[in-house]
Amino acid sequence: MLKTTQAASGMLFFVFLIAHLINTWLAIGGELLYNEVQSSLRQVYQFPAVEIVILGALLVHISAGILRYFREPRRDLSVRAKWHRVTGVFLLLVIFGHIAALRAPSFFAGVYPEFAGVAFAIEYLPYVFIPYYVVLPLAGLYHGVNGLGIASRRLGIPVIPARWAVGWFMGGAAILSVAVVAQLAGVLAPISDPGESEFAEFALEFLGERP
Repeated sequence: MLKTTQAASGMLFFVFLIAHLINTWLAIGGELLYNEVQSSLRQVYQFPAVEIVILGALLVHISAGILRYFREPRRDLSVRAKWHRVTGVFLLLVIFGHIAALRAPSFFAGVYPEFAGVAFAIEYLPYVFIPYYVVLPLAGLYHGVNGLGIASRRLGIPVIPARWAVGWFMGGAAILSVAVVAQLAGVLAPISDPGESEFAEFALEFLGERP
């Protein structure tokens, strides 16, 4: 039952994950494109009922995974399975902080991060957020695509197996993620000053760096 629950909740959350990743990768097209797509998607995934389903699927998936880890006997894992677990642990460590940083400003103050918000984070703490925004989408994509293959077999749903797809996805995604971070940092093309954005003002006030 835990395996089936984890598989079903993971596939449900994967739909949101892909939409979120596509929006992130569209930053390569510039601020306007990124913000327009995010604004459109926001009408769907921040609709209260949808947001509750997405968060519920995430919590169920995490809970089922933790219970399986402690209940099931230890066994030797394949390389792919080990990376699946490593990326899962990494995502577990950062996911709630990520959600809070991106969702709390909009929920409590009506301030949305958008392109400038992510660019501000990279400008404010580059040694933290440059590697973070390269690694985070790659970890999410690997865990999601590899998990999609596992879940489809568990649920008997005809989905393209992840075995051959993971390598292609990860190679392309790695190149794209580096390019996206370069664009967000203003390396590939000029961007608006992220320090002048509403998100930057909110973040600096929250951190006590502005009166």
